[in-house]
Amino acid sequence: MKIYNICFSPTGGTKKVADIVSRGFSEQFEFIDLTEKSFDNNISIKPDDIAIISVPSYGGRVPEVAVKNIMKLEGNRPYKNFNCVSMVPKPTNKCNKCGLCATKFPVGAIYINNPKNVDSSKCIACMRCVYICPQFSRKVNKVLLSGATLALKSVCSERKECELFI
Repeated sequence: MKIYNICFSPTGGTKKVADIVSRGFSEQFEFIDLTEKSFDNNISIKPDDIAIISVPSYGGRVPEVAVKNIMKLEGNRPYKNFNCVSMVPKPTNKCNKCGLCATKFPVGAIYINNPKNVDSSKCIACMRCVYICPQFSRKVNKVLLSGATLALKSVCSERKECELFI
């Protein structure tokens, strides 16, 4: 039996929890990072293997890129896009165009040849670009962030039940 820790974690928080859960089964497990653009979706899980699949939710939704990369999950079919005010992080003048955000962005919304340009229609607001920027140059509009914080506070004030798919 093999343990797989399959995780989509743009800023590392989901991975921390997934690692703890995986270690509850075994100290030795294979980590598969769905966040990387290089993920090839060629996982061969045998019937006696255990796959721990961990993804964050944004506005109560699993990011579509994670759903496509993992498997067919129960729930809304076809996948419904989350319609809300865009929280696309924008680069400040601290950006030196190193390109790290573009190479590590899971959906390719930041252009490699000009990392200051972002395709907001592709951005999933995962905040990976903010998290990994060595210059701390990516920022979210403070007014939008305050509004989102208030909205999430009311929606997330009560514990939601986890879902287990077997």
